Amino acid sequence: MTTSLRTRRFRSGARAAALACALLAAAAQPAGAAPYDEGDDKGKDVRGVTGPAMKIAIDNARKTSGPGQEATYTIRVSSLQDGPIEGLVVRQTLPDGMDLVEPGPGGKVRGGREVTWTADLKGHKHAEFTARTRIADGASTAGELAATACAYEKGAEAAVVCAPDIDKLTGAPAAARDDGRGGDRDAEPRAAAESDSAVAYGLGAGALLLGGGGVVFALRRRAAAARRG
Repeated sequence: MTTSLRTRRFRSGARAAALACALLAAAAQPAGAAPYDEGDDKGKDVRGVTGPAMKIAIDNARKTSGPGQEATYTIRVSSLQDGPIEGLVVRQTLPDGMDLVEPGPGGKVRGGREVTWTADLKGHKHAEFTARTRIADGASTAGELAATACAYEKGAEAAVVCAPDIDKLTGAPAAARDDGRGGDRDAEPRAAAESDSAVAYGLGAGALLLGGGGVVFALRRRAAAARRG
């Protein structure tokens, strides 16, 4: 198998997993859920089933990343309800190949791969959190890399909302330093990825849906073969 073919399959798999997670979140939306008012933010949102009404976005102002490159991720959590959200827990998870350089104000590091913040959020207000990261020198230069941010109720194990920020990996020379706004000064800003979902974002859920899709595909192939026979 050539490197090009492996790269294409890697990218397709990553995007398929992200799509599967979005489908799972959409499937959990109650029939009577009110549509979300887009306001000034961009992204596709799905109203949550349980937990406080809020949305989350994560962005590092880059479209591509490569070994040695630094970037500052900004996580924005916005309340969509009148009442306060007390004891909000926000967590950013770093993928393999990405190292934490410095957590933002109030950030607590666990295992070197996870940064957690806590906050109280007033109704219809937002809070922002930042973390500076660096792509490892030996990281891959093909495929995609995704950092994930989730928001939890106090004491809860399952996330209320989650969102990924996905960068295309490249072998291009890294910029000398991050500009402090999440990317180099010449980088074209990308729209923040957002999600309003009552289920936790995870590749396990994506794999479940992908597996189900494979079963449907196999059954369709068998049915077609039977008709030809």
